[in-house]
Amino acid sequence: MASKKKEKVIIFTDGACSGNPGPGGWAAIMISPLGKVRELGAGEAHTTNNKMELTAALEALLSLSRVKQLSTKEIELYTDSKYLIQGITSWVHGWKKNGWKTSDGKDVSNRELWEALYDVTRTSGFRVDWFYIPAHQGFPGNERCDEIAVAFSKGEPVNLFKGEREAYPLDISRLPKPQMLSGEVVKKGPPIYLSFVHGKVHRDLDWKSCESRVRGVDGAKYKKVTSQEEEQEVLERWKAGS
Repeated sequence: MASKKKEKVIIFTDGACSGNPGPGGWAAIMISPLGKVRELGAGEAHTTNNKMELTAALEALLSLSRVKQLSTKEIELYTDSKYLIQGITSWVHGWKKNGWKTSDGKDVSNRELWEALYDVTRTSGFRVDWFYIPAHQGFPGNERCDEIAVAFSKGEPVNLFKGEREAYPLDISRLPKPQMLSGEVVKKGPPIYLSFVHGKVHRDLDWKSCESRVRGVDGAKYKKVTSQEEEQEVLERWKAGS
């Protein structure tokens, strides 16, 4: 006999910011296994894109934690922010162990949001699978979240849906292929040597050039990458202070 498929809450989240820092907005869509859909979102006058990405996930999980008779604790959360995924699944453990300091002793950016997100995933008993979903690739859940977040960042009115899934105007069942969920690199190219020196990012095509740039410089960072996806992940990690 085939095993019964676990019931799960599906969540899409996204954040937007104009200016970074500047006016921003966040959005989330929650789909319950009972066939209910609810959209969430709000704006902030002065914020950053990373804060909005974190806020979207946090607010969705906090909202879900307030549901008294939740039929499942299993959650799939889809986001286009590798910063969010890497942070909550990996970096946060080191930060917490080090007193919310980065590997080079600096304060963790957005600590309050990271702490709150870390706490809600544990005190609620939720079992969250964090999935990467490519932005602007035609996935309705991600596209709608982007639309809501951008509208809130601009101070535009937004009608947030709450009701039956059958009445929801989008086919939010369309998800990325499995190999895309983890954010793994699919296409590789010639290596690029990234370095971060005195607050600036440099890209070299050979290790000798990169080595000469970082050698003897306090706080310098470097990494070889072979794709745009990998480069983005490294830059987001460096920006987060890891």
